[in-house]
Formats: sequence, C-alpha cells, structure tokens
Amino acid sequence: MSFTPYGFDAVKLRAARAAAGASVAWIARAVGVTERAVSLFLAGTRVPKPEVLALLAAAVGVAPADLRTIGRERLVHLRVLTGHSRAETAALLGMAEETYRLLETLRWRKG
Repeated sequence: MSFTPYGFDAVKLRAARAAAGASVAWIARAVGVTERAVSLFLAGTRVPKPEVLALLAAAVGVAPADLRTIGRERLVHLRVLTGHSRAETAALLGMAEETYRLLETLRWRKG
C-alpha cells in the first residue's frame, strides 16, 4: 500500500498533548491503539493513518488540521482532514481506488 505524506507534525501533537494534560496511556485507550504507537507518533518516527489522526486530534482536544504543517493544500490533505482512508474516499466517490490514487498523487501545473 502506498502512502502519500500529508504533513503530520509530531511537535504539534506533543504541544496539544501537554495542553490537554493527557497521558500516553489515556490517549492510546481513547484512540484504540497501543501506547507504543502513540509514543512513536509523539516522537515523529511514525505517521498516523488519516483515520487515526482524527481520533488523536479528538483525544487531545484539537482539530485534525491543528496537527499538520503544510505549505500548500492538496487533495490528500483534504481527505486526511475528513479522516477517511483512500479506499473509503474512492468508494464514497464511486470510483476505483487506483483511479482516486492517481488523482490524489497527480501534480497539477499552473497555467
């Protein structure tokens, strides 16, 4: 499975966690992942899937967009904000996942 980076920012997650006063164990239970996974997200050595990003954000009391840093919005960023996987988005749009992947990864040129 290919993965398109969407600008997850571990520093922002750490700041939101500190502001919320949430422990790693509490976040892990709220999100439904292991404490190790949360620790890896906080360290920036692992990027959460879009579905998990939405749950992480809710667990620390911020919006998913608050846990990202990007220079320019792309289709993948908008999908991630909704918390959907590529397969879910393709199904919602009534297209093949590979077709949607091509749209999401296509680099658009300006005029």
